[in-house]
Amino acid sequence: MALTYGPNADWVRNVVAARSCRVKWAGRWRTFSRVEVVEGAAGLALLGPLLRVPLGLAGITTVLRLRP
Repeated sequence: MALTYGPNADWVRNVVAARSCRVKWAGRWRTFSRVEVVEGAAGLALLGPLLRVPLGLAGITTVLRLRP
């Protein structure tokens, strides 16, 4: 999940502090218990090319990695 407002946004800090979150995606709730902020080239590498290129050009290189 690209962090367009940066890793210090309140919601990001809350998710990282809780170490879990629930996300509604495609009509279903999914629970993620492994969350990690990934910055720089490693963060961009987690995104598909359709997001990686424009976000990289905009200087957005931090993502929130969510895993079950």
